[in-house]
Amino acid sequence: MRKWLLIFLLLLNVIVFFGFAMRGQETPARPDVEVEQAFELRLVSEVAPDSLIKIAEQPEQRDIQAWFVEGACIAYEGIKEQKSADDIAGFMAEQGLSPIILMQTVTAEKYQMVVTVPDEREARLTLESRLQANGITLIMANINDEAVYLIGSYASAGEAENAQRGLLSVSSELQLHKVLDTQRAFSVQLADDVDRNLINKINDVLKLTYETLKIEKKVCKGLASTKPHQ
Repeated sequence: MRKWLLIFLLLLNVIVFFGFAMRGQETPARPDVEVEQAFELRLVSEVAPDSLIKIAEQPEQRDIQAWFVEGACIAYEGIKEQKSADDIAGFMAEQGLSPIILMQTVTAEKYQMVVTVPDEREARLTLESRLQANGITLIMANINDEAVYLIGSYASAGEAENAQRGLLSVSSELQLHKVLDTQRAFSVQLADDVDRNLINKINDVLKLTYETLKIEKKVCKGLASTKPHQ
């Protein structure tokens, strides 16, 4: 009896072992489906702020951030119009570069020379004729509720006084006014880590197109660079 019981147990163990072996050889039919079903994509805005993991800043990241704040750059200045700045930056972007446009308001003192517009028609026509004979374009303005012709603008008092003396034959009533002149100036900047041959070709094209363009290297702020500080 014990002999048959031992044989029965041995057969049972063989059957169980064989069953586990066959089961281990089975492979899931669609493991990718199971992975997709187990993975849930959520936007950051859908997650509670407390459950987000904050990644500590690494030293290399700090170096790159410093380069964003300040670094060597190539500055393109002497641009007076927004369209010109946009065109220059657009041309650079087409070459695979990342320029930035800066706008600065420049306020400076200047001197305007004016002459009062005569009330009488004959006197006004005589004055206009004299101004035009001296190559002066007639531009009318209003200063302190008085109609005047703008004769010219000058950077200094000395320059304005010299011009006034030269036009005494036109009118003895030329007046000088000191005013504040506010103008916008634009510049385009590039981080100074671009291919030198490429930047030289770009500069050659821009110099031919924009005669007043000034190109110089300087330290600029707010530039993105592909190179961190060493």
